Amino acid sequence: MAPITAEEVEADDSNYAVIKVALDMYGNLAGQRLNSDKSFLVFSLNTPATVKDRIAHCFGVIILAKVGKYLGTYVDNRMLDTQNYCALVEKVNNKLVGWKAQTLSQAGRLTLIKAVLQPLNNYQMSHLVVPKKYCHQMDAACSNFFWGFRKDKPGEVSPKYRCGIKEGL
Repeated sequence: MAPITAEEVEADDSNYAVIKVALDMYGNLAGQRLNSDKSFLVFSLNTPATVKDRIAHCFGVIILAKVGKYLGTYVDNRMLDTQNYCALVEKVNNKLVGWKAQTLSQAGRLTLIKAVLQPLNNYQMSHLVVPKKYCHQMDAACSNFFWGFRKDKPGEVSPKYRCGIKEGL
């Protein structure tokens, strides 16, 4: 028998009652309960308001329009939404704000880049195809930090090798 996906299940009284019984049974067996302060429900746009209210009341949780961020990624936006990519660039820039490049040697700066900045967005980049524009922005921030925020230093890395992207791959 094929598994049932969320798209195939309608939000009605019989379905949510079964889920409620299953959650209560799990809670009794495992000693873990649904935390209504941290939980919420998100419904499709075509679910009637009365059904939404009944289900939310049954579970004792609130209703939200969007999930928002989960593990640092916006999960309910379109995959091509610039909000996802700007958040990646902001993370890198926010880390750099607190570091004093001039007080570190280049070896120290390189260690920080490799140990902190490069792995910073690994999770998001594992499931998002990040456009080159945003990879270039993150790489430019790392390069500027490495060279001490000076534009006159040599050693600029070719854009086609930034963020692990090579042309033609």
